[in-house]
Amino acid sequence: MEKLAPRKLLRHYYAQEQPDDLVQDVDWITGAAMLTRRETVTQVGGMDEGFFMYSEELDWCRRIREAGWRIVYFPEARIIHHEGKSSEQVVPARHIHFQSSKVRYTRKYHGAAIAEILRLWLLAQYVWQTSVEGAKWFIGHRRDLRAARIAAYRQVLKSRLRMSE
Repeated sequence: MEKLAPRKLLRHYYAQEQPDDLVQDVDWITGAAMLTRRETVTQVGGMDEGFFMYSEELDWCRRIREAGWRIVYFPEARIIHHEGKSSEQVVPARHIHFQSSKVRYTRKYHGAAIAEILRLWLLAQYVWQTSVEGAKWFIGHRRDLRAARIAAYRQVLKSRLRMSE
């Protein structure tokens, strides 16, 4: 849906107009490097363990903000995060966990009906990608890669994105 969204909305959503070196309030930060006051954790609780590896920090930051605390991006902090290294060896599981966590988050904050629409939309995207990869495989373009992607996408479809419900 991102390709259909107005550019002005996306610029705001991605905070593209903000300089990288500005301390600023944000909606959420990645869980790779978070510092949180003990009082905050006491008030809102810890991360929701129903999420597996994805969207837990999004959920936690939302609960923290709703409790009146700030989420602040502090650019002077430095950390090296090898993004995706925990899950790169298990591509189908990464897709399943990532997408089912989106569905879980959506259900938690927007209701079961919207979450079901999202789940079906995501599955439709995997059907589409499977057909695209199949066409590329059929014409002989990087067949090993295409076969691996098709196998991964089929596992996602088989899961029906119901892992973290």
